Parts: sequence; C-alpha cells; structure tokens
Amino acid sequence: MVLKVTHKVIIGFAIILLLLLFSSISSVGILSDIKIATAKVDNFALPLQGYANNVQKQLLKQAKLEALIVTQSTVSAIKTIEQNFAQQNLLLIKNSQLITKMLVSFPAIDNLSHFTTTYNAYTQSVALMFTYKKAQLTETIQLNEQQKALYNILDEASAILGDLSFLEDTQNQRQIERIIGSASQIEGYLFNLTDATKAILTINSIEEVTMSQQDIDFGLDNITQLLTFLSRLGEDYDTGGLIDQFIDEFTRSKSMLRSDNNIFTLKISQLEHRDLFNKAYKNSDQHINDASDDIDIFLQVLDKNLAQLQADIFDNVEQGNIETLVVFIVLFIVGAGIAAITIRSMIGPLTGINKVLAQIAKGDLSRQLTVRSEDEYGELSKNVNLVVADLTALITNISNYTHSLNDAAEQSSNKTAQVTSALSLQQQTIMQATAQTDDLELSAENILKKATNAEQKMTNALAQSNKLENIAKLTNERMKNLTTMLDNTSEVMAVLQQKSLDISGILDAISSISAQTNLLALNAAIEAARAGDSGRGFAVVADEVRLLASRTQESANEIQVMIESLQGQTKKAVADIIQGENEANNCQEHTVELLAILSLIHQAIEEMHIMSQDISQSATQQNGLSNDIKQSIDAVVDLGQKSSELSSSTLKYSKQVAELATKLDAAIGTFKVS
Repeated sequence: MVLKVTHKVIIGFAIILLLLLFSSISSVGILSDIKIATAKVDNFALPLQGYANNVQKQLLKQAKLEALIVTQSTVSAIKTIEQNFAQQNLLLIKNSQLITKMLVSFPAIDNLSHFTTTYNAYTQSVALMFTYKKAQLTETIQLNEQQKALYNILDEASAILGDLSFLEDTQNQRQIERIIGSASQIEGYLFNLTDATKAILTINSIEEVTMSQQDIDFGLDNITQLLTFLSRLGEDYDTGGLIDQFIDEFTRSKSMLRSDNNIFTLKISQLEHRDLFNKAYKNSDQHINDASDDIDIFLQVLDKNLAQLQADIFDNVEQGNIETLVVFIVLFIVGAGIAAITIRSMIGPLTGINKVLAQIAKGDLSRQLTVRSEDEYGELSKNVNLVVADLTALITNISNYTHSLNDAAEQSSNKTAQVTSALSLQQQTIMQATAQTDDLELSAENILKKATNAEQKMTNALAQSNKLENIAKLTNERMKNLTTMLDNTSEVMAVLQQKSLDISGILDAISSISAQTNLLALNAAIEAARAGDSGRGFAVVADEVRLLASRTQESANEIQVMIESLQGQTKKAVADIIQGENEANNCQEHTVELLAILSLIHQAIEEMHIMSQDISQSATQQNGLSNDIKQSIDAVVDLGQKSSELSSSTLKYSKQVAELATKLDAAIGTFKVS
C-alpha cells in the first residue's frame, strides 16, 4: 500500500485529536468537580449563611424592640411594638425553617434545635413582658384616675371645713368656737390624708404601700371619731348643712379608700406586675444572649464549611491547571514531530515542481516534469505535464486566430462608426420630443390647478348654499311662530275690546246712578229748606251727597273718555296686528318660494360640484399620463444616450481589440513550443 500525503496528514491529525480528546475529557472532569463544589457553595452554603445572617439581624431587631418596652408609657405604643415583634418573629421562624431544611445537605453541621429551644424561651419571656407592661400601664392609669377623683373629693371636703371656720354668731359664740376647733382638727388630719394619697403614686415597694395604708386607716379612724363629736355639735347648732355635706364627702372618700379595688390594691398589683416585668426582662436578656451565642457558633461553623468548600474549589482548579499544562506540553511535542515529518515529505517534491513551473512561466513550454512517486505530488506532476501540452496547443490555435481577429476588429470599427452617427441623429429627435412633452406637462399642471381651484370653490359654494338653506328654513319656522303669536295677540285684543265695551256699560250705569243721586240730593235740599232749622243738618248731608254725586259723575266721564281712548287704541292695535299677520303670511309665502329656489340652486351647485370633480379627476389623469409620457421619453433619451455612449465605447473597444490582437500576436511569439 502506497502511503500518500493525505494518509500522513490524517494520521498526524488523528493523533493530535486523540490527545485533544483526552485533554478535553480531563478538563470536563475537573470542571465538573469545580461545578459541583461551586453549586454546593452557591446553592447551599451561601444561602445558609444568608439565612443565618437574617436570623441574627432579626434577633438584634427584636432585642431593640424589647429594650423599647421599658421606655414606653402608653398601652398603644406597647401594642405597636408587640405587632412589630410578632412580624420579626414570623420572619425569624421562616428563616430558621429554611436553614433546617437546607441542613440536610450538611450532615456534619448541627441543627438549630438548641437555638430553637432558647429562642422559644426568649419569645415567651418577651410575651410575659408585654403582658405585665400593659397591666402595669393600665393600673397606672387607674391609679391616677382614682387619686385625682379622691383628691377632688378631699379638696371639696376641705373647702367645706373652711366654710365652717368662717361661721359667726355672737349669741352662740361658744358653740361656734367648739365647732371651729373640731373642724380645724379634722382639717389637719384631712391635709395629712391628702398628702398620703398623693405619696402612694411615688411608692416603689409593697411594704411602703402597706405602711401607708395603715397610716391612712389610722387617719380615717381619727377623723371618724372627731366627726362623731362634730355631728353632736351640729345637732345643737344649725350650720346650714355644712356638716352634713362634709360627712357625705368624707364617706365617699372613705369608701374609695376601703373598697375592694381601692388605690392600695391597684398600687400593690402595679408593683407586683413591675417586679414580674423586671424578672421577665432579666430572663429575656439571658435567653437572647444564649440565642445570639448559638447563632454565632452556627455562623462560625458555616464559615468554616464555606472555607473548606472554597479550598476544595481552589484545589480542583490547581489540579486542572497542572493537567492542562501537561497535556499542552505533550500536544506541543507530538504536534511539532508530526509537523516536521509532514513538512519534510512535502518540501522535496514541491521544490522540483516549482523549478519546472518557473521555466514554464518564462515561456519555455518544451520542459516536462519527471514523475518519481505515485502520491499526490506524482499526480500533480502528471497533471502539470498535461497542462503544458494543452497550453502549447492552445497558444498555437490563438496565434492562428489572432490574424482573423485583426480583420474582424477593423470591420467592427467601421460598422460601429455608422451606428454612432445614426444614434446621434436619433438623440436629437428625442430631445425635441422631450421639449414638447415638457410643454404638455406644464399645460396639464395648469389645467389640474384650475380644476382643483374650481372644485374647492364649488365645495365652498355648496357649503354656503347649505348654510343659506338652513337659515331660510329657520326663518320660515320663526315666521310661522310669529303668525301664531299674532293670531293669539289678535284674539287677546278682541277680548280686551269686548271688556272695554263692558266697562262702558258699567260707566253708563254709574252715570245714571249719579244723576239719580244728584236728583235725590236736590229733593233732599228742598225738603230741608221746607223743614227750616230742624232740617239744616239734613241739608248739609244733602249737599255732601250732591257734591259726591257730582264728583262721581265727573270721574265716570273721565273714565269714559279713557275707555273710549283705550277702545280706539285697541281697534288700531287690532288693525295693526291683522296687517302684521298678513305681512307675516306674505313673508312666509316668500320664504317658501325662497326655499324652493334655494333647493334648485343647491341641486345646480351639487351638479356643478360633481362636474368639477370629474374635471379634476380627468385633469389628474391627464397630468399622470403626461408624467408617464415624459418619464418614458426621458427613459428613451437615457437609453439613446447610453446607446450612443456604448456605440462610442464599442468603437473605442474595437480599436483596442485591434491593438490587443497585434500585441497578442507579438506575445505569442515569445512562447517556445518546440
């Protein structure tokens, strides 16, 4: 079997590929180990560390909230802190559960069972702190309210005693002095009692509360005894109810101080809750310190495992670097050896072939290559010899065809000159047609502009016609309304005229009554004259009646004149309204005729608008056709120009072909074919 160059190259590259495959497999293994270690760090170690840090942060936040409990003075603020503490508790439990779930992949790390136990004890202590603090604050509020109410009662009682001290009665001075003395003693005990109740709020121990209660009970007993004596004194002397008022106020204060939920009980409960709160606070501090220590230890273990995982990654990377370097050195040595062998087997034959090809390149086609092997270079030598033989035959044929080419080039030059002359004449004719087409295009554009303007004006006219028609319709409607209003007014004026006639009848009756009254007054005057002095008063009345009848007659005449004037004006108004109604009817008829004429004008404008649109479309089509003709002629001009240029180029190329044929003949003569 002959070992060809291809076989040598394939064998060399196969060896290199095997080495590369080995290197790749080794690298893949190393990268897989690195990936597993990195994934363990990214997916477990780092998230675990993050969750643990979150737990630590939430512990610190809860410790801060716990510290705020001590400083708060309202129940609402305590409830707000309690809600925030509960939210942090939920977040911490969530992170703790995530840590426990992920610790399955790290059996070497202890779980958080001890931390969980400690943390649960801490949350229970804090819950007790919230409970005791809220109870303490609530009892403080109740204490303040009771003390304030008690102070008001004692202050009122003290004021009543003060009123007793100002009693004055010279007749019973001795009794007054005894009452004032007893009231002064009671007032002293009352002041002490008031101060003692104030001091209860500031007491910090249960023993002091008990002692204060005993002192107050002692004071109450003394006041009770003195009050018994004062009551007997009040039986012998009327104090205006002051002693009874004091007894009522004192009884109220005494019942408040000795009731089941009195100020002492509240104070003792407040102090007990305070002590319980302090105890829970102390326990919570201990528990949170233990929990913080547990989470710190857990973080240290996590950091240690994370450092070990990172060290494993670095070891894998270092091992991969060493293996990659070794494989690279082996590949370099093997590749260099294969390259040297391959190049050596290729350089020798190529050198011989290049020498012969250099001679052939100089024009010596009589040289032949010697075939010394059966590989690719032997086949190349055979093919080069075949190419030289074919090239020799080709050059011989080219030499024969060159002479024929010279003759054909000369004839082509003559024909091309004739074509160029004809094309020049054609181009002049086309240029004239182009100028005429430009004139036609300008004319078409003017027609299009005028048609467009005409269409726009017809559109405006149509719009104005529509507007005028609408105005005419509106005018017609208003004239109808005016006619209706005039009819109604005419009817009203007729009624008014009838009423004025009725008033005239009434005035006639009034005039008749006035005449009769005047006649009666005259008769009365005559009768009074007959009666003499006894009828003088009746005569005065008759004169007044006659005067009144005369005035009534004058007023009736004036009203009659006014009614007649009103009737005249009413008749004139009725006549004017009838004339206006006739004019309105005539105007309405003219408006109807105007609407008919406007409708005809509108139809004519619409027809003219349609015609102008058709003209505009025709002008547009004509302009488009003119543009198409111009473009076609321009294209013909361009083609003619190009044809002329091509003809000139062809003539030039024909001359160049003739020159090249001469040069080719000279060049062929340089080849040596035998």
